[in-house]
Amino acid sequence: MVGGSHGIIPNVRPVHDEFRASRKKQGKHSNDEEGHSRGGFHIIYRVIKAHRTEYPDPITLTKGQQISIGEKYNGPENWDNWYLCTSLDNKQGWVPKQLTGLKNETGLGLALDDYTAKELNVDLNETVIGIKQINGWIWCIRTLNSDEGWIPLENLEPA
Repeated sequence: MVGGSHGIIPNVRPVHDEFRASRKKQGKHSNDEEGHSRGGFHIIYRVIKAHRTEYPDPITLTKGQQISIGEKYNGPENWDNWYLCTSLDNKQGWVPKQLTGLKNETGLGLALDDYTAKELNVDLNETVIGIKQINGWIWCIRTLNSDEGWIPLENLEPA
């Protein structure tokens, strides 16, 4: 993410829809405050588990950019539909399947939208605003300084 612009977040389902569905599966109800934003909803979250990125130099893609689509993520967190992709400048990062278009059997494909894998480092009890959610992660804005990035949904609860 460059300069705090929202131009690189993917065009995905609003946070509100997926969050409510996940809470319903867990047998929980959500009394979220909602605000309309870019076709989605803002939800204010409190960080319940700190998060630190393991990728300080994240992959950033532009719509139509050629990428190599590698292995599917298979970790204990059950984050489905993430693929390790490599850009032409040899940066690697996890990209949601929904934003990749497989081009041929060699694993080459295209980015279907602008995207960055930038994760947001957060501490316990910080407040963030959730903008978009995809595959168990939420694109958030830190209320303290407007820094932006992805945070795992499991690290957050509605404030």
